[in-house]
Amino acid sequence: MGSKYMVRWIAPVILLGVLGAAEAQDIKAINQEYARHIKSAEAIGALGNDLFGDLTNLYTGSTEFAVTDVSLPGNSALPVAVSRRFQVQPRDGLYSQGRFADWELDLPYLYGIFARKTLSSVGWQVSTSTPDARCSVTDKYVAAPPEVPADGAAAGNYFWAEEYWSGNSLHLPGGGDQEMLVLTSANPHRPTDGATYRWVTSGQWFFSCLSATANGIVGEAFLARSPEGWIYRFDHVSRRRTSTLKKPLAGLGTLSLQSATAGGPDIQPMASNEANLQREEIQILPTRVEDRFGNWVTYTYDANNPGRLTKIQASDGRQLDLTYNASGYIATVTAGTRTWTYAYSGSGTNIGLSSVALPDGSAWSLNMADVRSASIQYNSEYATCESPGTLMGHAGTATMTHPSGAVGTFAFAIKRHGRSYVDKFCLYAGSGYSGPYAQYPQTFDVVALASKQISGPGLTTATWNYSYGPANASWDEDCPTPTSCPRTRTVTVTGPEDWVRHTFGNKWADDEGKLLKVERGANATSILRVENRTYQLNASGQLYPALIGESPNLRGDGTGQRHAPVRQTIVTQQGRTFTWQVAATCGSNGTTLCFDQFARPTKVVKSSAAAP
Repeated sequence: MGSKYMVRWIAPVILLGVLGAAEAQDIKAINQEYARHIKSAEAIGALGNDLFGDLTNLYTGSTEFAVTDVSLPGNSALPVAVSRRFQVQPRDGLYSQGRFADWELDLPYLYGIFARKTLSSVGWQVSTSTPDARCSVTDKYVAAPPEVPADGAAAGNYFWAEEYWSGNSLHLPGGGDQEMLVLTSANPHRPTDGATYRWVTSGQWFFSCLSATANGIVGEAFLARSPEGWIYRFDHVSRRRTSTLKKPLAGLGTLSLQSATAGGPDIQPMASNEANLQREEIQILPTRVEDRFGNWVTYTYDANNPGRLTKIQASDGRQLDLTYNASGYIATVTAGTRTWTYAYSGSGTNIGLSSVALPDGSAWSLNMADVRSASIQYNSEYATCESPGTLMGHAGTATMTHPSGAVGTFAFAIKRHGRSYVDKFCLYAGSGYSGPYAQYPQTFDVVALASKQISGPGLTTATWNYSYGPANASWDEDCPTPTSCPRTRTVTVTGPEDWVRHTFGNKWADDEGKLLKVERGANATSILRVENRTYQLNASGQLYPALIGESPNLRGDGTGQRHAPVRQTIVTQQGRTFTWQVAATCGSNGTTLCFDQFARPTKVVKSSAAAP
């Protein structure tokens, strides 16, 4: 398929008013945010001891830490808990925006990054005549936010949704993120409770609409039904700044590139020939969750500080109360007579959670300052569609001491990953601009886990090293046959007891992010166990539809839109083969494999070779 290029010509408009000057933060070009559009993640978890709550996406190496400090058992499975989450990623100069400063209060919530609006409205809007009807859209092309004028730039300069926005998502504590997809008639399967469902995720969360938010923000909110039948009211809207986006002004001819100086990465104010857009992350938080038996948990927020949770209360009497310090960070969590106390260190806008004192006198000690300042920069402000630029920046090391005395040390590195057989479609940002960005990026860059070490009194120091294979990036036009270019990537983890190599598919719009093979042994020449997985990527002849829903993010990887269940697993160990596979015939229903309408296997066959 040949290359495609597009120049976007934009008619002049009157600019809308926006909020005041941006706080100190990085200013990023469109090509520097490719990773936001890559959401595929087949294998997330911790290799080795997970004492520190580390969760790593093995496909990319992206890592977060999720720790539950308080959890009260009750008469239902609904959690009454306070958890915190630290994401290792560039923070764009905004280091301490969480409720625990550099750590987040880990609740289920919906979120997206939008153009920053006025104090009386939020950027979570859609491209219709009623833009705040953010839930009740029925078409993916209008479910995206509208194009918006640049901040303070000459008339005629817009930012398109696909430039500043990367879709809407559901975050689940400890469960990863799922993109919200528009539910269309192409997928007729949905809950039969009489509600009208508009959105769905790959994990089978369905969303209907609420006519208003709980805290007075104009527009609709969401009512979610989880796979286990729990009902969540996502209707408390909170907002916070994120990085400002920049691009060349339209119609200015060729933009001169500014190289990084020897003194450090190129983070500079806007040039006169650049347009910029202030953005914000919108979070829609829960106010109530109810299970199938009528048990409930409510979340209460400070009326004067949106997003500041003050109480979690359950129908069975469980209750947690939260207080905040003068800086707006959580100071204590109280359950009856027991109190958890949080302390912070740092200054200005660079504050970090330093310790968590538990009621029994033990404590967490945390030093995340080095990774809190992680950044990814490039040797030029603007790369080209074909060449993303040379990586620069800082990754860092995190150190935590568990209440038991164990010490965890996590080192990170900046890594470039690739996708194969990508449709090459380059977009120009203005007339004559020589550095277009890729509609579908061939490469993307992340702060990836490089090593993990656990040590401490009475412990034998254990170390895991992560090695990422070649990016294996390619354009479809350069790969004329299915075997012309590599279409997998590997991640190898060498631990204190074993060696594990993971092979992932990386073919764009096909098996990207799917875990295809796991090899285990003493080393690469002494492999004792091999597990191969095959996925059903074609829905033809199945009970389940081809699409779960449709993504409004036209630059996304699209993997969450389609069912792709495992249909066969073959394990070879010590000379024997063990097979698990979905049965090929299912009576008279006419399907070629035994999956139900949600792509769940209904009949499987297990077999093994005879013992020698």
